[in-house]
Amino acid sequence: MDELIEKSHFKSYSRLYPIIKKRFPNVSKAEVIEAIEKKFHDRHMKHTQKRPYMNRIFDPVIGCYFHDLFVNSKNQLNGGYHRYFHVFIESNSRYAFAYPVDDKDANTAIDTLDKFINDNQGKPIVKLTSDGEKGFNSRAFLDYCKERGIFVRINNDKAHPSLGLIDRFIRTLRDLHQPIRKGENPQLSDEMYLFSDQDMAQLIDEYNNTFHKTIGCSPKEMYDNPELEREWIRKRQRFKAVQKNIEDFVLPIGCYVRYRISDDDFINGKRRSQFSIERYKVIKRIGNRYVLQSTTSSSNGDIITKSRFELIRADDKYPIGKTFNYSQTAKQDEIVNTNFNGKYGVKFTDAGWV
Repeated sequence: MDELIEKSHFKSYSRLYPIIKKRFPNVSKAEVIEAIEKKFHDRHMKHTQKRPYMNRIFDPVIGCYFHDLFVNSKNQLNGGYHRYFHVFIESNSRYAFAYPVDDKDANTAIDTLDKFINDNQGKPIVKLTSDGEKGFNSRAFLDYCKERGIFVRINNDKAHPSLGLIDRFIRTLRDLHQPIRKGENPQLSDEMYLFSDQDMAQLIDEYNNTFHKTIGCSPKEMYDNPELEREWIRKRQRFKAVQKNIEDFVLPIGCYVRYRISDDDFINGKRRSQFSIERYKVIKRIGNRYVLQSTTSSSNGDIITKSRFELIRADDKYPIGKTFNYSQTAKQDEIVNTNFNGKYGVKFTDAGWV
């Protein structure tokens, strides 16, 4: 019966039962159901099972920020609307700043950084983390940060979860800008989609003064009280120490794993299981990320990186993956530790800061 199920392209009981019944007339429905469930049962991890393996985003010192460009609209209206907002958010307190800009070049990034430094009221700015935006990755911007003693971290891994903090912040701003009552304005109208300077200032103020469940207070409370932030850092560090005692928290290099599939993992098609059907080799670990290789990755082909909570050890019964059906792959030379003259930062650094 197992061999018959294996050769069939069907997985559902309604499809398989007639095929099995024809071959094995005396088989019961219960036996067929049991065989199908045994064959196609896949591991599903509940959130409570994943949490111990999740690395919390935090920095061990005060003054570490993520920054990005908030895109206002490709079809901006005449009068009063800027193309972008350069947004900053502190990794621990979640306190945020936003500055309207019309360009994404190095000079504009330097100008907004100047405003950010002035608005920060003399508080330390130790590190800036961002994606590989051209202006942020430019020599002029890096030199400017170096002169002011600011460590720059450029993260080119599109799927890296640390950037999820600022991505989530930007989504929150868009959610806050949507109409609360039905019929007030169409959800996708220009008025709701475009942010004026006043809109953004009001939303930033609302965000900074609203209770944040993760940190247990409002961002402004923690930003104004360094001791609150230091206590939160100590709490995160204690949790990290406990994680190290989990028996399988660190995966050995060379082992095979299946990775958790998200909706972004497919260019098209439908997700049929929570974890990849194939297994992939762990070839290195960079900080809290594991680099996975397919059989076509050996000659600097596409690879992917995943966090520990997205991986499970794979038995030999699973086939080795030949390639990745994945929309966010990278080349091997894009995720090695590469210093900007050893002074500015790294493209993909270890997560000692995170």
